[in-house]
Amino acid sequence: MSATQVRLFSSGLLVVLIFVSGFWVSRAGKPYPALNFNVHKLIALAAVVLLGIVISKVNKAAPLNSNQWLGVVVAVVCAMVTILTGGLASIDRPLPAILSTLHKVFPYLSVLSTGWAMYLLLK
Repeated sequence: MSATQVRLFSSGLLVVLIFVSGFWVSRAGKPYPALNFNVHKLIALAAVVLLGIVISKVNKAAPLNSNQWLGVVVAVVCAMVTILTGGLASIDRPLPAILSTLHKVFPYLSVLSTGWAMYLLLK
């Protein structure tokens, strides 16, 4: 396995851990326990940083084609919506129903789009 493949695999593992820790946080109920919530955020931060490094290194080795850029952009947009709605969900005030629904749907879209982007980067 190349270093890029190891990094992509590690990123994928972190994405799964984000998903699992998100369930862990939501099961704890509001107000979210600081330990659970901060572990979830730190895993997400590590995944974002590692994916950014991988994408940068892959782009330096060989410029990304339009399909790869599309995969990266879709994954970034899905991740941003997930992060924003998650941040809003952590507020003690009640959320509009649409934000709650978006935060229940977009983690799945983030996992799928990140997997798709990683597949395109390895191809």
